[in-house]
Amino acid sequence: YVALAKSLTMLGTDASGKAINIIINNYDGSTGTWQIPNGVGGIAVTASYMETNITNPTSSKTYAAPYSGSGVIGEIKISEFSNSGSVKGTFKFKARNQNDNADFKDITEGSFNMAVKSF
Repeated sequence: YVALAKSLTMLGTDASGKAINIIINNYDGSTGTWQIPNGVGGIAVTASYMETNITNPTSSKTYAAPYSGSGVIGEIKISEFSNSGSVKGTFKFKARNQNDNADFKDITEGSFNMAVKSF
């Protein structure tokens, strides 16, 4: 969490090379729901899902939200936030492969409960 820049970035990974990255710009430390995209002053909320191929990194895939023409395709709900404690909530979004416009991933029933590092 960067208080001066008002940015919250959350990243989760697993041992198989899968990762989810969520960024909320203009974040003020409040609880609530943020839509992807949120339509306020450009793209303030983004999410991505990565499938890293550890044996062949060039075949790795990155799925991003929002994408051109997507409209509202997801949301991040923050139920608890403390800049010296933790951030908790849920998320869901639909993302498009950045190298194949016909390839989509639906990320559903996501949740987070993470320690907050402030900069």
